Amino acid sequence: MIYWRMPFLNITILFIRDNVLRLQIARASDAGAKKGLWGILVNVWNEAANHSEGLVRATHLKKALECAESSQDHELVEQAAAKLQRLRKEDLRLATFTASTGIDDAEIERLLAPISGAGNWQHALLGLYQIYGPATGNLTQNQARVERHAREFVLSGLLSKELVGGDGLPRYRPQSDGDRDAMALAEQESYNIQMMAPMLAMALSRVADAYGIPSESELAEFFSQTPLTDEDLAHALARAFIRYWAGDAEGAAFTIIPRIETLVRNLVIAMDRGVYRLQRDQKPGQYPGLGYLLDILKAHGMDESWHRCVLTVCANPAGGWNIRNEVAHGFIVNMGMPVAAVVLQIAIYLWSLNGSPDDANDG
Repeated sequence: MIYWRMPFLNITILFIRDNVLRLQIARASDAGAKKGLWGILVNVWNEAANHSEGLVRATHLKKALECAESSQDHELVEQAAAKLQRLRKEDLRLATFTASTGIDDAEIERLLAPISGAGNWQHALLGLYQIYGPATGNLTQNQARVERHAREFVLSGLLSKELVGGDGLPRYRPQSDGDRDAMALAEQESYNIQMMAPMLAMALSRVADAYGIPSESELAEFFSQTPLTDEDLAHALARAFIRYWAGDAEGAAFTIIPRIETLVRNLVIAMDRGVYRLQRDQKPGQYPGLGYLLDILKAHGMDESWHRCVLTVCANPAGGWNIRNEVAHGFIVNMGMPVAAVVLQIAIYLWSLNGSPDDANDG
């Protein structure tokens, strides 16, 4: 058996050590010997991390965790995972690039004119999705842009990418060409959201500026017009919008995000789709994930561009915001008006699918 206690000269030596140890593990017949070799292999990558910084350190710690998981040694997995989880975003030393674009006041007013001229706040709220469409943009156009980018920038398509979550830990790495295409599409959609979100925030604020802030009871009465929205849900939606107009964008976003799943689930249940899973042994009864429920809606005619919008914003690990999961795990500590406006727009759209609101709300 070979043990190394030599300085890390370069990455080549590191991978040689990895390959030799894996060969020894494959040839070892004794379970105790295998366990010891796995521990040595995990330590090789942990030691490499100790001599590295930034993304390289994170990559080595991730490799150590992958080795530990391959060993199926629970204690080894816990130790490796703990080391990786101690990393913070600032440890990665990532560079931040920002860009901005300007829109003159006249153009902004032109874009907001349909909200100002809607006649009442009810029609203005409906205009948030009817006028501006999904924040991610049109699916067909996005796919065309992704294909054009792949043709024009061939080298970027050859580079390996990995997404990190709000905690700075690795979250997703594409494993196939299909995965890479999905990530590229989500990146294009996320770019569109960044461009559209500020406009949606201004449009939503313009509703209150033009017509005043409706009371909770008025909003709840409006939201109760669809058959799948009961009184409790109607009031919950109302409170989220009032929080936004009162300046509490974070409160609005954090409270509307779970309601998005409520709206989707109500739609699926209304289709007589049996999606609830009863308790099995130690696994409690549960509904399937939001992505699964959205796919059911898509299969039953949900607009594909809106399907992509809800998925990318709320629950797409292959890029996009994935905001529902990031919020649920506590990785987002603050959200501003643009982000809140996007999720509120999604809520209005999904609510509208529950049935057409009564036109008698003119006034």
